[in-house]
Amino acid sequence: MVLLSGTGGLFAQSFKGLRLGALVGLQGNRFGAGFGTQLSSTHRSFTQGAAASFLTGNFIIGGEFYQSSGTREQGPESIQLTGSNMSLVVGYCPFRTSSFRLETTLGLGISSNQIIAGRSDSKDFENLVNNQFSLNPGIAAYINNRSNLTWGIRLFYDIGVNGNTAWKYKVNDTDSIFQSNVNAFVIQFTMGGIIRFDKE
Repeated sequence: MVLLSGTGGLFAQSFKGLRLGALVGLQGNRFGAGFGTQLSSTHRSFTQGAAASFLTGNFIIGGEFYQSSGTREQGPESIQLTGSNMSLVVGYCPFRTSSFRLETTLGLGISSNQIIAGRSDSKDFENLVNNQFSLNPGIAAYINNRSNLTWGIRLFYDIGVNGNTAWKYKVNDTDSIFQSNVNAFVIQFTMGGIIRFDKE
């Protein structure tokens, strides 16, 4: 195989494989509303999921699914965010060696989000949902060994293409007074392997 050297060269165009991996990470949102509380609009969540990508030459096409969950509390007030995200991801690998890949990616996804906000000393709370389409440009780096096990990190920004939309009351699907996008910075760590189809 012909590999790209550190100072330039040719890519190994014959490379083909299926990369599978488990995902864990962190997601950071900055909402435009406090959802009836005095809490900060910054919210952090834990994410977990799975991804699969078909690799051919320097091109990547695949998909991923992950769920997010996080709670922000201060005194009796709390905001609980849960969500699920599915994305179709395409990308390009501008640099790689036999054990390293640097990739640029762009995903088209859909997210389903729920917020429960209120006070522990009151029976009043908000139960809201918001579904959006999103774009998520990102960059990723992967290391693999001779057994084709892989470890990687991916950083991307999830952009809700609907903009600032009204969150809906879950009980009756009507618009609430709270408007905010679901934009988020996401960092993912992945571990998995590559099933190779080319001849080394």
